[in-house]
Amino acid sequence: MMQELIKLQRGCLATAVLILEKDAELLSPSLTMEATINDNILFTCSLGNPVFKRQLEKMKEGEETVYFIIKAIDQLTEDEQEKYIGLVKNREFQGYFLPENVILVFTIEKQENVKKVAKDLYSFCVSVF
Repeated sequence: MMQELIKLQRGCLATAVLILEKDAELLSPSLTMEATINDNILFTCSLGNPVFKRQLEKMKEGEETVYFIIKAIDQLTEDEQEKYIGLVKNREFQGYFLPENVILVFTIEKQENVKKVAKDLYSFCVSVF
């Protein structure tokens, strides 16, 4: 994994990084969320306050770079992956905008699973394996 290439994505709009799941532990500090999180949990929040906001806001303070890792994107169908496109494209989710020092990372189990990533989502990703 090329950590230098990942760090270059800091401050880039409409960009996410795609890595192998086993490499996620190398990124620190990080907030990890399963891509398969139940939609009732993910979308049951007040506008501007998604389930991950409080932890991400706490982590961003005093850190040059924070990694928001969404694990196992390849376990979702292409239709299910669409809920994350706005998070990448606009760096926004239900009225909450990702801080500038946050790098969005998606994981897949193995390199061959890149073909399971929805084309629309993949078009915003930099593959680092």
